Amino acid sequence: MIRAITVTGLLALTAGAFAAPFNALSYEAGGGVPGIQGEGFTVSANGFFNTNVTDTVAAQGSAGFTAANFGEFDSYFALDGFGPAARNRSVGTSNNSTATTGFYGNYGAPGTSTANYDVGESIAGYQFIVGPGSHIGDFGNSGSAATPNNRARAGIGVAPPPVSSTFAPNASGGRSAFDGVFIGRMTVQAGATLSGGIVFTTQADPTSKAISLGGPAVSFLTENGAQLLALRAYRVTTVDITVASTTGPSEDPDTGEPIAFGRADVYDLWVQVIPAPGAVALFGLAGVAGLRRRRA
Repeated sequence: MIRAITVTGLLALTAGAFAAPFNALSYEAGGGVPGIQGEGFTVSANGFFNTNVTDTVAAQGSAGFTAANFGEFDSYFALDGFGPAARNRSVGTSNNSTATTGFYGNYGAPGTSTANYDVGESIAGYQFIVGPGSHIGDFGNSGSAATPNNRARAGIGVAPPPVSSTFAPNASGGRSAFDGVFIGRMTVQAGATLSGGIVFTTQADPTSKAISLGGPAVSFLTENGAQLLALRAYRVTTVDITVASTTGPSEDPDTGEPIAFGRADVYDLWVQVIPAPGAVALFGLAGVAGLRRRRA
């Protein structure tokens, strides 16, 4: 007997194999920091941008990402299922993360109480576990061999685990159909190359596996079976930053005057599901409307 399988039915059979949620436990981007694995991240020119040197690695829980110590374009490590922190308090641009909310498209209407988002706020009691020696740039100690200004290195876990994935972004903005977790924002000089990698651990598979930024996907065991995960960078915006960075070259060596960071590319890093070969075409036949999940 020949069975007829509709497009919708075929989608239901296959979608879970390449677009299913997964739970993340931790990652390491040590780059030589003692006791922390993983390649870490390097920028080819001018270091990373930050406005507040004390909170560049990871705030201790969602309460640490406040308007007082956090800027929209600051570089930081995180681990979150929804995305980067964002301010969206008013209908105007004052104290708002308009580039971020515009790129993702689902942070809520400006001026509403649900429009703000702090990394980790969706998990009760959420706290970062940050490995010793973690840093972005040189923490203001220019020339230190331990914390070079063009390196970003960290070991990041969460308590309590795990962090559940939602949809990663599209390169052009908005949300894709493929699950992912946000692991950090890196703001670098426009045109500079960001490279590196991490070792990543899922809840279902305690074995950490290395994945490179922009590199091939790697098979991880997840709650929904084996899935291909990859590390990707999405450019949220390019912006002219008129102040100096606190975590990189910030003064003219001759005059001592502050140097504005200048034109910058803002990248969000995601560990996300990559569909198996041939799955994208099948997935597209039925669209993604039925797979939409809303942030709780």
